[in-house]
Amino acid sequence: MTITIDKKPYTFAASFAELTIDTYLTFRGYFGLPLVERVAKYTGIPIEVLSGLAVKNFNIIAGAVEYIEDETTLNALAVPYEGSNIGLSTFGNIERAKGFIKPGIYQGIVKVAELYTKDYVAGKPLLEKWGVCVFYINQLNAFFDRFKAMNAHEYTEMELEAGV
Repeated sequence: MTITIDKKPYTFAASFAELTIDTYLTFRGYFGLPLVERVAKYTGIPIEVLSGLAVKNFNIIAGAVEYIEDETTLNALAVPYEGSNIGLSTFGNIERAKGFIKPGIYQGIVKVAELYTKDYVAGKPLLEKWGVCVFYINQLNAFFDRFKAMNAHEYTEMELEAGV
C-alpha cells in the first residue's frame, strides 16, 4: 500500500501475504511499544509525521496495519504443516533448539524450523512458512511437557527396590 503525506509517498505491507517471516518477526519485537511508535515501525512513516496527522487520518493508517498484531488470523491463513514428532531420538536437535529459543521463542523460531526441516525458512513468505515454525515450537513444548511429567514421577517403594 502506498500513501502520500505532504507530497511524500510511503509504501508498506497491507496484508500478511506481503510480509516475509523475518519482517513479521521484527514487527513482533515492536508489540510492546506505544501505539504511534508501532505504527511508525510498521509503516516506515516517521513519528513526527504521524503525530501531525488528524486523528481520522492516523486511524486510517493504523487500521491498514492492525492485522500485524492479529496472530489468530495469521494462524488461520498460514499454510498448514504436519511434520514428524519431536522425541528423544532427536535429543541432539532438542539441545540445539533449546539454545535457539533461549533468548525468546520468537527470536529462535526460524532456526528451530530450519533445524528440523533442513530447509531454509528465513526470508521466505510469511504465510508459506509460519505453519512450519508454529508446528515445531508446539512440538518442542509438547516434548518438554512430557519430559517434565516423566521427571516429576514419584516412584513407589517397590519400583525403587526393583531399580526402575
